[in-house]
Amino acid sequence: IVRPDGMRLAVSLHGQCVVDDRKRLAGYLGTVHDVTSYVRKIYTDPLTGLGNRRAFESALRGEVNRALVEHKSLGLLWVDLDQFKVRNKQFGYDVCDEYLKALAGALTQIVPPLNPFYPRVFRGGGDEEPILLNDPETVCMETAQKIVEDVRGLSVPCNGGSKTFTTTASIGIAMLSDVEPRGTPEAIARELARKAGRAVFAAKDRGRDRTARWEPGLI
Repeated sequence: IVRPDGMRLAVSLHGQCVVDDRKRLAGYLGTVHDVTSYVRKIYTDPLTGLGNRRAFESALRGEVNRALVEHKSLGLLWVDLDQFKVRNKQFGYDVCDEYLKALAGALTQIVPPLNPFYPRVFRGGGDEEPILLNDPETVCMETAQKIVEDVRGLSVPCNGGSKTFTTTASIGIAMLSDVEPRGTPEAIARELARKAGRAVFAAKDRGRDRTARWEPGLI
């Protein structure tokens, strides 16, 4: 629900019918509980503040279903930082965590949430950040390229400020139109994610620090 001041709340609603002496419907009686903090806790990554894996899987299924029903475009960008595990060992987990938080801020500047309960950037786990876009392919490709360029220029200080931590990103792009519209929305969502993942591998095979669009040759 939306409060008069514009703030959105997640609520749990419980209600029951009220009948009169003749068993006729007289009205409804219900209670509303604010569960905003609970919803944010279970769907938010504690480190970055992005939607977590559970939030991503739920949003992906919902967006696939909506796009199929409304015949709209849907793109999935899978952002994967290059050689991040190696850099974790080199610079330490604290520095890398700070970088992930800075990256989350940069990504949400490029792809802001639709509302406080509807993020489009998620932390899929580790250094993977899937992004959902309800945009045509050209816009998805342009957004992915901007992310690659912004990640290239993103840095956080380390070693007391004497050095900076930087890295690059490889991004795989898959569109809902790449998936045969057969089966359940859940199955279609899994296939869309699989194709975006294959495109990430293609980007890394081609030298990292770039985007790659899924194509039929990427099994």
